[in-house]
Amino acid sequence: MISGSTVFSQIQNSSLKVNEKLKNSLGVSFGLSDFHVRDELVSPLSYRGTGITGCLEYIRQGKKNLHFVELTAYYDFLETTYSRYEAQNGRIGIRYSYLQQISNLNFLKNDLKTYFGGGIYSFLNISDYKEFISNIGILTTSWYLSHSAELSLLMDYSMGSSSTLFFQVYFPLVSNVSRPSYTSYDVESHKVGIDKLFGEMEPFWKNFTVQLKAGYNYFFNNWLNVFAQYSFQYSSYYEPRNIGLYMNNFRAGLHFLF
Repeated sequence: MISGSTVFSQIQNSSLKVNEKLKNSLGVSFGLSDFHVRDELVSPLSYRGTGITGCLEYIRQGKKNLHFVELTAYYDFLETTYSRYEAQNGRIGIRYSYLQQISNLNFLKNDLKTYFGGGIYSFLNISDYKEFISNIGILTTSWYLSHSAELSLLMDYSMGSSSTLFFQVYFPLVSNVSRPSYTSYDVESHKVGIDKLFGEMEPFWKNFTVQLKAGYNYFFNNWLNVFAQYSFQYSSYYEPRNIGLYMNNFRAGLHFLF
């Protein structure tokens, strides 16, 4: 989202002759993610790993607003300081945001645009915990599912005629959170809990999540933009036991403008 909005604002302010109907952006990016999770309902150990992350996004720009849809994914095997424990971890998230331009300032002879708005964000993180001590080999499977209504602030700074910088923050207001309801482990059925699509409604101080994004864009012409992006996300929840996770994502990709 950030990089797409930056591309649009940069194109509109550059010296290139651009089709005025150019209002859409489709982007794809891939990279690495440094992921950490500690779920005290499962284990007192902290699990971490560097895995693969990807993002697919679509941006629709109006005269002073942005509509944005984003799909992100992550996968890796997480390890601990003890070699006999690991976790297979997968994560997927989807977001829709609407942002309205609230200012357009001249800063160091370049445009600094600020957008503010909100949207909805859902993500599911599943960890399959394993051990290599007993014959069972599986500790349990744990998940963290959150649906949030959130606020967002985006700052978009033009740098000359072909590049931009961007910064964005997301913060939830209220969330619906699901966590496992555990039973004793059944070896025959491999049943470890009950999946719940919707759980408990929680305000932000009980389900604290914050996400930051920053990056750089460079566009070659009026239909192709390349960008690099760093994002950080932290989440924590205390029911039925404390879980905390955070990730550092480094991605690079392309936006196709049309």
